[in-house]
Amino acid sequence: MKLSKTAALKAAAKTATQINRRSGTDYVFYVDRDVTNSNGPCMEVRANSYDSALIKRSAWVAINALEFMGKLDEESQRAVHDQADDDYESHAAKDLLATGIAKFGTGPTKQELAAAGEAYWNSL
Repeated sequence: MKLSKTAALKAAAKTATQINRRSGTDYVFYVDRDVTNSNGPCMEVRANSYDSALIKRSAWVAINALEFMGKLDEESQRAVHDQADDDYESHAAKDLLATGIAKFGTGPTKQELAAAGEAYWNSL
């Protein structure tokens, strides 16, 4: 199922619950393990501050939106996490999603990895 950017963000936002405060330094939210099955099992995500929980939730929403769009690969997922970890970048889900889309498909292909591995072993 490939959705537009806006539709994917709306659908992905429904896969993560609101952030709940358990104690002074314990915040939690829940995310569907399988975005295609909202009735399936959930995963608990914890953070030690509200800001940290908000950033983690935004990253989960962006990654799930990438999956809804059919644009989730290792490079796009890594780009979302890298931007979420950067204190000076925007942590809004739409900005994290835009970064993931920009990085989609930019990693090496399986053939390029195999050729690089073969070249390395031949150089030894």
